[in-house]
Amino acid sequence: LISLKFNGKNKIKIWLTEPRNSIYQKIESFKISEKTQLSYKDERKNKIIYFDLKNVNNLNFKIKIKVILKNSKFKLSNGATNSTRNNKLINKYTKSEKFLEQTNEIKKLVKKITRRDKIILDKIITITKFLKKNFKYIYPVEKRGVKNLNLKKLKGDCGEVGALFVTMCRILKIPAVNKTGYVIYYDELNKIYEHGWTSVYLNNVGWLNIDPLAENIKKL
Repeated sequence: LISLKFNGKNKIKIWLTEPRNSIYQKIESFKISEKTQLSYKDERKNKIIYFDLKNVNNLNFKIKIKVILKNSKFKLSNGATNSTRNNKLINKYTKSEKFLEQTNEIKKLVKKITRRDKIILDKIITITKFLKKNFKYIYPVEKRGVKNLNLKKLKGDCGEVGALFVTMCRILKIPAVNKTGYVIYYDELNKIYEHGWTSVYLNNVGWLNIDPLAENIKKL
């Protein structure tokens, strides 16, 4: 339940991803209190539900999900290219690009901290732990792009740590992307904060959301 109160006339736009069946869960039912305005499927075949609510003073947005969780295990082999069977996906989401520059310095750092890891999942966990320990949250950021980061004194906002996480994964040929949206804290249900996180693709699993700054994030 999301409960928000407003003064005067307001227009609220909400985007939600409908939960999907997977090897870990079976969706028995999915209900939303508000009438769906529009839905479409993105390039990853996720169903996106869109709401455009006008003249809102008090919003009680209810979502009910009945899900059966499964105890499933997956295996990740040693080869980085086995993180997915889709070569096109690998080429698209492991390349160096603006703000995600795979510099020699970052490559050396990735090699150093993951040198003892044998499988992909271990490498992802190592990178996540490294950033949680060494990345200091600050806002605003002076200059965007991982090439502008001081690797010996890492600092920035959720967007910057996410960009570095994605870049480090891509260096290991693990498909990764940045994602943005909003977060609502359990102790502040009347406030919505902008936030950025990441998503990696694993073979036999699909896209997996990871927030490398979850424990360190400071509310603005």
